[in-house]
Amino acid sequence: MKHLKQIQIQIFLACMLGALAVIAGAFSAHLLERFANQNIITLRELSIFEKAVRYQMYHALVLLVIGVWNLLSNRTVISISFYLIFFGIVFFSGTLYWIALQPIIHLSFPTYLFWVTPLGGLCMIVGWILIFFEFKRFYT
Repeated sequence: MKHLKQIQIQIFLACMLGALAVIAGAFSAHLLERFANQNIITLRELSIFEKAVRYQMYHALVLLVIGVWNLLSNRTVISISFYLIFFGIVFFSGTLYWIALQPIIHLSFPTYLFWVTPLGGLCMIVGWILIFFEFKRFYT
């Protein structure tokens, strides 16, 4: 029963990240493009924001697949991968959003936090690698 609650949390988090990616994509298409045309943000900042949206959506879908797979298999086999990818999205996309939106939110990204973005990317990479090893372990 405990694993069912964990799977519900996984599916909820995946769905929320997916919904937020759609919202961020709409924000980018309808408002940030206008800001870029008005030189409030640069095209580079718009591109950074859109990259954050893409990575968030791709990995939200992966998290949803992991949650559904755990539900259908009636176990939480790939929980470590799930949480690595989850925090990877938060760190990677979150910092990219912050960097891209600096001219709008008037809150500079501190240079001492430069390591958070690649840490998020590394979490996602390790999550993908662990998915492979976890599937291999349970299906061989």
